[in-house]
Amino acid sequence: MPEETKETATLKPKAAIHPKELSSEYHKAHKQLMLWATVLFIWELVGVDLGKAKDVGGNIGPIVNALKSPQAVPWVLLILVIYFLFKCSIEWAQCRTERRKLPFARADFVSGWIVALAAITLYIAQTISRIQFADLLKNRGTRDSVVFGLIIGLSSVLNIVILKRNSPKGSKMPNWRIALTVILAIGVYFIIGQRVLRFSLHWIPLLITTLVSASALGIPILAFRLWPWVVTRFSSLPKNS
Repeated sequence: MPEETKETATLKPKAAIHPKELSSEYHKAHKQLMLWATVLFIWELVGVDLGKAKDVGGNIGPIVNALKSPQAVPWVLLILVIYFLFKCSIEWAQCRTERRKLPFARADFVSGWIVALAAITLYIAQTISRIQFADLLKNRGTRDSVVFGLIIGLSSVLNIVILKRNSPKGSKMPNWRIALTVILAIGVYFIIGQRVLRFSLHWIPLLITTLVSASALGIPILAFRLWPWVVTRFSSLPKNS
């Protein structure tokens, strides 16, 4: 009997061990973050004239009339986005390390940061410049500059990440070589954009869009890479008895 039990035990396939899924608190915070960040982004991109909305019939007019300070709505949305961004990051840090290592879990977390930073950046840029971003896209040169700036900003960050991750084992690519590669790639983009695609570029919207798009993707990636160091740093602090 003992030999039979040993044989049957060896024949049984081992159950696959899956990392414990992300907590429900994280999912709730992430859902609220994506909701309010999207509302803030659409609010700022499209623009809402609350003065004209008061005269609209149906359910919209009474709701706007009930607001005592309608001009404070973007501020409330901004505070909600910042709060749930902080809440989502805290809940993410408390999830299991094995689950946080999965690529799809990382993509879910980083996507929240990207949407939130895009909404916050759009709000700050339009508040400072007092210019509606959607109105600028009516001009062909500005529209081409925005599209080209998005391509340059996002591709530059992705190039840096790919070059750092795909460097040969045991050797690290120097930062000057990475910077040179990115600059050469940007030069190739300019040649293709102006000579082949015939883009009409304006430098100010091009530079602004490049910086905003690179920050929107680069800051979450940098924060994600530094987050384990921050957690380790705080967990190693002496606890009060």
